[in-house]
Amino acid sequence: MRLFTKPSWLVLAIAGLLLGLACGPLARQLPTPLPPVPVSTQAAGRLEDKLQQAAATAQVSGDIRITLTEEELTSYIALQLSQSLAERGLTISNPQVRLRDGKLTLSGTYRVDPVTVNPVITLSVTAVNGRPVANVESANFGILPVPGALLSQVSQNINQTLAQQLPANATITSVTIADGQMTILGTIH
Repeated sequence: MRLFTKPSWLVLAIAGLLLGLACGPLARQLPTPLPPVPVSTQAAGRLEDKLQQAAATAQVSGDIRITLTEEELTSYIALQLSQSLAERGLTISNPQVRLRDGKLTLSGTYRVDPVTVNPVITLSVTAVNGRPVANVESANFGILPVPGALLSQVSQNINQTLAQQLPANATITSVTIADGQMTILGTIH
């Protein structure tokens, strides 16, 4: 009596191949999903406190230095943006801000009845001529990518908002995004 037949060897070979793919070099190339960034009123409050402290310090020393975390930005956006959109009849849930490798990525679930989409926007922020400049590098709404011309327009809108929020006597010298933090350096004249 044969212990193994041809189909058994075939099944073992396929199982070995699948196991090799799951545990082998190809599996190591796939990024591990990050856990959700928690949202809390305390983290949103820390962001506001940091902004106030940075402004007070800048008035005394002339130096701007502020470091914000994913949790603080996510919480602030979750609480502030959600409230603002709700006033317009729009819903955003599970907003997430990721700060990695020089990029800020914003994602979430956006609902305008009866449609729900999961947008993902990735942008870089740099200091150019003393001002923060955002460049939206990619955006999509679920499986639909946003065209390049629209990305440019979104970048312009973000930059106009940044320019309005930053005091005229402030000069931003650097924006660094890495390892879950964004650090902004500059001076007040």
